[in-house]
Formats: sequence, C-alpha cells, structure tokens
Amino acid sequence: MTRTPLAQQYTEELEKTFLEGLNMLYVAFTRPRHRLYAISRRPKPTKSSTSRSAETEMPPSEQAKTIAELLHRYLLSTDQWDDERTAYVLSDAQHRVPAVKSNAATTSNWPLLNLTSTPWEERLRLRRHANTVFDFDDQQVQREWNRKLHYALRRTILAADVERVAAHLVAEGLVSTKERPVLLKLLSRTVENPQLTHYFSRAVSAETEREILIGGVPRQDYKPDRIVFEPNVGPAPGRVTLIDFRIPPPEPQHRRLLQQYGGFSSS
Repeated sequence: MTRTPLAQQYTEELEKTFLEGLNMLYVAFTRPRHRLYAISRRPKPTKSSTSRSAETEMPPSEQAKTIAELLHRYLLSTDQWDDERTAYVLSDAQHRVPAVKSNAATTSNWPLLNLTSTPWEERLRLRRHANTVFDFDDQQVQREWNRKLHYALRRTILAADVERVAAHLVAEGLVSTKERPVLLKLLSRTVENPQLTHYFSRAVSAETEREILIGGVPRQDYKPDRIVFEPNVGPAPGRVTLIDFRIPPPEPQHRRLLQQYGGFSSS
C-alpha cells in the first residue's frame, strides 16, 4: 500500500489507529487505584534492539507502530529491557499515601428555615415496581383494540352489517384474520347492547361521520360518529340522536362535546 496512489490515505489511517490505541492505553494506565498489569506480546527482534542508543538513532520510518513496540521503546529508553526477562515492575505504589488537600471553607453557611419535600421514596418505589403494578403491555393492546372497534362502529349502519364490516377491515389489512373473531365478538356485543340496539335497527335511519354546520356561530367542525333519525310521529318531527364512540376512560373533553351537541337544540 505504501507504493500505491493510496499511500497517503493508508499512512493517515495507520496513524489514526495508533492514536486510538494510545488514547486507550492512557485511559487504562490512569484509571487503576491499586495495581495495573500490562500484558503485551514480545516485539519482533531487530539488529540493534537491545541498546538505548538504538532508540535514539532509529530513523522515523522504524519508530514504534504498535503498543507492544511502544512499550519496548520505553524499556529501552530507561535501560530496563532484557531479552531474558518476561515481566517488569515499572512502579511500586504500595507504600504511597495520596496527599489529601484540605481547603478551609471560605463561604458562609446559610440554614434552611423552610423546606418543602415530596415523598421521593414512594415515587422511587412506585417507579421501580411500575411494570409489575401496571401492565403497560396489556394497556397498549387494549387501546389498540378500542381504536379498531371505534373504526368498525363508524362503518356499521345496521346490526346485520357486522360480518360485512369485519370482512372489509380484514381485506384492508386493518385487522388480521386471527383478530377477526375477536372483533366480531366486540361488535356484536356493542350493537346488541339493550341501550344501543334501537340505534342499529331498521326502525331508524342513520348516517355516519356527517359534518354539522351551525349558523350564527364561528365555524367549528362538529362531526359525530353517528346521527340517528327517528321517523316522524304525526305532524311532530322525529327525534335526532347524535352518538360519538369514545375510547375509555371518560375524559372532561368528552363531556364538553356532549354539552355542545346538547346546545344545538336551543340554537
């Protein structure tokens, strides 16, 4: 590689790799508190690798290229290298006691007269056991099923449409084939509920996701999931019922929306 057009990039890459090794070596040599063992392979022998003068007279092209060679150069420079030795003690810090600086306090002490705290121990305990106390996986699955049921109910006009709606959701990829029986069960339970069965019967007519326009007020989107029209009884107009399917639990904005719907009759 040194005799190719990529020689410069090759040399730079070698230098970067060597510097990364030096950085790692520095971290390893400066972190131990009691003792450090540095294990390295024996460097390749050279013609004049046993004298200190060889290090100082060595041309730049033959300088250390690996960590092993770097350690070898250090031992040569300190006259510690011996071809027969395999272990070196570079420093003995067994009897050294690190000096501890004691700086006298130069700031004043300010007592805390009022202290407000929260039960952080309870918070930590609750956070530590949150996955055990609250089953987040089950909650996520439940929310996903609520969204699928909500979407299916917005497409259901009559109770007899349950099978057709479930088949459409499977065809569109919104519900898998394995999930279809569960969706059918949830849909059937909803449309057969005694409080709702009338609104999915042929005795009424229904429209889904119809926008309601109210005159005399700033424009706002009112789009209930279901509008049910009761038949006229004599000269009196039939009753109109607005239904919104919301994912539990009940929230304040759900009640506000119902109150807005209730205000339509007085506007």
